[in-house]
Order: sequence, then structure tokens, then C-alpha cells
Amino acid sequence: MASSPSPSHCSSSIYAYARRHPHLLAEHLDRAEAARIGRRFVAGPVCYLIGTLVGLISVWAGIAVFAALIAFYWLPVGAHEQHRVR
Repeated sequence: MASSPSPSHCSSSIYAYARRHPHLLAEHLDRAEAARIGRRFVAGPVCYLIGTLVGLISVWAGIAVFAALIAFYWLPVGAHEQHRVR
């Protein structure tokens, strides 16, 4: 489980590179949406580290944290914010 944050770090690095080179991002993506996506990627490694530490104490609790992270990252960016606006 100690290697779990590695994919998150890779994704964060790729997105950070893309944000520094805006021509790599989708044309319809505005700065606010790009920043919102970036915040999700920054939170990823921290959340995976927390899940790993929780897993050291309780395997089932660690699995629950990772399952929650999968569900969170499976949702489209801004899905929870769209419900607030409507």
C-alpha cells in the first residue's frame, strides 16, 4: 500500500505541466475550471497518504478511504458544485 501515492503524484505532475502549457488543455477549459481541476490533483497525494496511514491502523478503514477516493475522482469535476448552483 505504500506505493499507492505514486500514481497520484504522476497524475499531479502531468496536470501541473499541462497548466503551465495551456495549449495542451482543452480549448473550452477556462482558467477557473483549470484551477478547480488543479486543486483536485493537489489534494490527491495528501488523501492517498492519509488513506495509507489509516490502513496501517485498520486495514478495513484504509480500504474505505481508498474506496471513497475512487468514488470522488470518478465523479466529473465540478459535479458537486453544479448541484449547489441549481
